[in-house]
Amino acid sequence: MTPAARIMLAWLGGAALITGYAVLANYTNQSAGNARLGALVSIAPLALAAVLLAWRSRPRLPMTGLLVLAGVALRLAWPLLKQHFGWVYWLEHESLQVLLFTTFARTLTAHQQPLCTQFAQIMYGQLSPQHIRYAHRVTVVWTVF
Repeated sequence: MTPAARIMLAWLGGAALITGYAVLANYTNQSAGNARLGALVSIAPLALAAVLLAWRSRPRLPMTGLLVLAGVALRLAWPLLKQHFGWVYWLEHESLQVLLFTTFARTLTAHQQPLCTQFAQIMYGQLSPQHIRYAHRVTVVWTVF
């Protein structure tokens, strides 16, 4: 198999995995009686990310210990998680919103270049003073949004 074919196959596999996850998550949220599957699907990306981060961390043993403790906590909370697995999706969504807010707002502090100005400079190079003011306002709007 050629390297280009391997890359294409990897991309197609990743796309299929992401699409399958989205379909399965939607199915478990829309139909009753899927509490166990819904809970597993809702925590799967978080669990995978936690395992990958623990594996790639420098102090692997302490991070693995934290991962084991998180697994014990998850096991203890499993009945509640099965009953309210939709909360996991809500928490993921809200966490992303807080992360976006923090990212944009941090660049509006003194001695920082607003994030939209940084993006505009990457795209267009040197900016006019009007464009800089506009990009600053856009960053403020995204922060408020």
